[in-house]
Order: sequence, then structure tokens, then C-alpha cells
Amino acid sequence: PDTIEISTVVQGGTDGLHVQVAYVPGGGAHATTKLIKWMVVGVDADFTHSAPLTDAGDSIGPFTVAQVVKLETEVTNSAGTRTSAVRTITIEPPIV
Repeated sequence: PDTIEISTVVQGGTDGLHVQVAYVPGGGAHATTKLIKWMVVGVDADFTHSAPLTDAGDSIGPFTVAQVVKLETEVTNSAGTRTSAVRTITIEPPIV
């Protein structure tokens, strides 16, 4: 399947402690499963968290201030699995 690349990663949400993810349009052709995966540096050994990816974008969290979150997308079909480049964000004190 074609990868789904992450376009932007920003901190937000109603509490200011979520990560808002937007994707580059057009990815994921022929994918039967589309996931956004993440890990918290120093807490998780790998990308152990995942949620179904929605083309319109996703909000994950909440996280705590100073956590470093790494994100990637994963698409799968009968031919195999592909992941996107990893993106990283450090959670700052929220402005709400």
C-alpha cells in the first residue's frame, strides 16, 4: 500500500495537552488497515500505542508537559506493511 505521510503535528485540544495530526492528502491507496501509532520517549520501548487513522486528521492524548511524543503512520494490506517517517513533538505548558 501507499504510505500516508504526516503533514503537521501540533499541540492542542480543549485542554491543550493533545497532539493534533494532519496528513498529506492522497496516501493510503490500497490499504486495508490505516493506523496512527505513537510512543512516549523514556516511557515506551517502541510504538506500542495505536488508533485507527482518519483521513481528516486525528487527536491523540492527553499527554503531560515535557513528554516527548514520536508518531508514525502504518498502512497494511495483503502485500505487506509500510510506515511513514517519524515525527516528534515535545509537549509544552498549554495555552488555554
